[in-house]
Amino acid sequence: MISSITMTAFYALYYFYYRNETRKKNKALDVAILFLVVARIVLVLLPQTTLSIMHTHTLTLGFMITLFVATLLKNQDISPYKKAFTCWNMGLLLTLGLLFIRGIYQVLGEGENLFPDAALSGMAGMGHFVLGIGILWVFFKITKNRREISTSIHM
Repeated sequence: MISSITMTAFYALYYFYYRNETRKKNKALDVAILFLVVARIVLVLLPQTTLSIMHTHTLTLGFMITLFVATLLKNQDISPYKKAFTCWNMGLLLTLGLLFIRGIYQVLGEGENLFPDAALSGMAGMGHFVLGIGILWVFFKITKNRREISTSIHM
């Protein structure tokens, strides 16, 4: 367990060292790497609880899709996408935070009903809703900017 977390931290530190040495800054890629680190740490901690679901959410929605967007936006300024990325990340953080609370509740609650389960599910649903809006917003903006670039090239 400790070696897995240590190696994940090492890879992240190596990435940031490489980024600083080459002067290639890509904020979307930075966010993807941070989500990868969180996903790896969560997977190692408690894989048999809701935290395993948190791992897949972090890995898929935080790392893979952000990495895909970083690839699409390579060599572009991402400042036009700042509000959309913020919406996406806020929805993802809300969802992940509530999944984390549910996972800790499963471990420490020992089956007791301390508060309504529907409350966590409803708030996590709101997180998914905001997350979905953010992802769609980013991809609509990318599509719109690509059309504008191709239109200006063909004129």
